[in-house]
Amino acid sequence: MSNRTTATTASLIFAAAAALAASPATGQDLPDAHDLVARHAEAVNARRLNERGFIHTHGTFSIPGMGTSGELDVLQAAPNRMAMKMSMQGLGEIRSGFDGTVGWSVNPMEGPRLMQGPELLQLQDEADFGVNTRDSALIASMKTIDRIELEGRTCYKVELQWKSGRTTYDCYDTETGLLTAAMYKAHTAMGALDALVLYQDYRDFEGVRLATSSIQKVFGQQLVMTIAWARFDPIDSAAFELPAEIKALVTR
Repeated sequence: MSNRTTATTASLIFAAAAALAASPATGQDLPDAHDLVARHAEAVNARRLNERGFIHTHGTFSIPGMGTSGELDVLQAAPNRMAMKMSMQGLGEIRSGFDGTVGWSVNPMEGPRLMQGPELLQLQDEADFGVNTRDSALIASMKTIDRIELEGRTCYKVELQWKSGRTTYDCYDTETGLLTAAMYKAHTAMGALDALVLYQDYRDFEGVRLATSSIQKVFGQQLVMTIAWARFDPIDSAAFELPAEIKALVTR
């Protein structure tokens, strides 16, 4: 599961999110945002991931405060296709995806639904293979605005202005250069929600380093996602086709 996937997952489950507040740094030299992003891309070998053009990740998730857990399966293909399935105990399957044009979700609580407006723009950004390198095709501008302490680590906070109109924030570890957190407005069917995602336990999968643990903290609740394995073999295009119930909504 790549870093871009966790944002979509959180917005499908939670109806509220926690914001991270930090005052801009003053009187200190901060590294250029482009250098920070480039350092992270090199550390995780994003070039190899982009060359492969496919990634299939599988793992588990849990919401300890709600006593629920399940399995997670995510398929992604360049340039911008994604399909995700979460099997939740006591609830059933939550599915979502983007076929390059249509963003959608299907879950037991809402049924089939087409994503529109800011929610669709957000998904388009997250599904793009260039998101891990903050590609200039996606990002209008970026700047380092602070050096902060977060979850016991020191990181540089980078403000990103997306061409889609969004503003988000990254935090890059001052020692490892790895992305350790992301802060953003999650656009959902329930409105825009402040969200914080922590990335931990980077591991190597066929030469690509991925954060195998992501934690989303929301009003005392936590969504914990763990990658068991990642593969980079070609994925059949049929895996990204719209489900029948979504096709029915598109043709209305």
